[in-house]
Amino acid sequence: WTMPELVRVVTGAQYYSDVMPNGWRGFPATLGPGVGGMFVQEMSLAGLAIAALGIVVLWERAKPALAFLLVALIAYAGFAAAYTPKEFQVFLIPGFIMAWLLAAAGADWLIKVVGAYTPALLTSAVAATLLIAPASQLIRNRHGGDMSHARADMRFFDALFERLPDRAAIVHEDF
Repeated sequence: WTMPELVRVVTGAQYYSDVMPNGWRGFPATLGPGVGGMFVQEMSLAGLAIAALGIVVLWERAKPALAFLLVALIAYAGFAAAYTPKEFQVFLIPGFIMAWLLAAAGADWLIKVVGAYTPALLTSAVAATLLIAPASQLIRNRHGGDMSHARADMRFFDALFERLPDRAAIVHEDF
């Protein structure tokens, strides 16, 4: 209703308490166990090791691509560590994608090296083994992300919209 209230809305003042709640001194603690732990949970230690191999491979073969992936990864991880609302993990999703791309580069190199020196059957076994990390993530997270049976909100809003007159609008100050 007032200019100061408008400024607070535009600047996101309601989220100020979520930005660096522990100050600069608490930032490493949030970055390490919080963000680092989420990367271990997302990729596993094996996946992170293959991503580290991907960093080495891209350092040798494609420095601009490596720079892009690392800058994006660090930026998303840093943002998630600095902005810590209750569900900060969603802000790490783009960082996870960057890390998985690094892992893909490492896995590609590993398969090519193994394929150059071993029989095709062993190369296929190595390639199949590299699928264990993403497959285990799919199995582990499949039920947690399945919202196909969560229909209460849908039923509520269907009933609400059926009862509203034509050309009605709902306005509220909070999303």
